[in-house]
Amino acid sequence: KSKNMEDTKVLKIAVLQTGGGDPTKESNMVLLEKKALEASQQGSDILITPELFLTGYGGLGFDTAVHAHLPSAEDISGPSVQQAQEIAKRHNIAILFNLPQLASSIVSGVETKLVYNTCVLIDK
Repeated sequence: KSKNMEDTKVLKIAVLQTGGGDPTKESNMVLLEKKALEASQQGSDILITPELFLTGYGGLGFDTAVHAHLPSAEDISGPSVQQAQEIAKRHNIAILFNLPQLASSIVSGVETKLVYNTCVLIDK
């Protein structure tokens, strides 16, 4: 039995493509605010940011970039994710947000800091 088109919801997706030129969290969060507003005004349901949106690659390769961002990496409940949640709520748009996530591993009593390339889906 096929679904009637009236029963389906269309999901409008906005994709943010940036050159990753500015590696500062602050400037990228300002950009997120601006693009979330624009996408919301255009009727989008979700805004998707590029990989390592929060910090960019800084001209480095993937593995090097992820580990180079250890000083700027955050816990998944850190200030940048909280700010992205506020932006999503303010503009009534879901955001797929990418950042270097700080984590740690303890092996044989030795703690090692890790950085994951993390994607967080923030509901509106």
